[in-house]
Amino acid sequence: MNALLQDLGANLRAGMKVALFRRIGHNDLRASPEQFVALAGLTLLLLFLGGVAVAGLDGYFNPHALTTDLAYLASLLFSALVIAHIVAEPRLLLALPVAVLAAEPLFIAAHVLVRQHAIADAGFAENAWRHFYYGLMAWSLAAVFVALVHLAGRKLARAAAG
Repeated sequence: MNALLQDLGANLRAGMKVALFRRIGHNDLRASPEQFVALAGLTLLLLFLGGVAVAGLDGYFNPHALTTDLAYLASLLFSALVIAHIVAEPRLLLALPVAVLAAEPLFIAAHVLVRQHAIADAGFAENAWRHFYYGLMAWSLAAVFVALVHLAGRKLARAAAG
């Protein structure tokens, strides 16, 4: 259990690097099936707690959101499989999903803070909230792409060249 938590801490530190566009390598990650499951569970827990923070205890459980979150995990694994095959880098199969999920806590926290501000400020226009939301999406997608470039390295450039 201690090794699982130590590896989780190392992955969360690597996730902060991903979210902040800092260089990461395979040595920064502790990519394993156990870490993927631990990070997926942590992500689902943080999404639930973030929903409670935004909606309060008077909110309701949304089973459709859970379905969407589980589909996200499946899509993440499938995308990593395809990318690892195209780039011919088998380590990406677990490294990329672990890196992405390790960055999720920062993205979830930013989303909750922006959403809380939007709810708290009655003058906060709905259009402004959408701009922040799309900005958060662009930030997370850009961070994932940068992490892919760092993890795949030259193999990505060779695969792109054909």
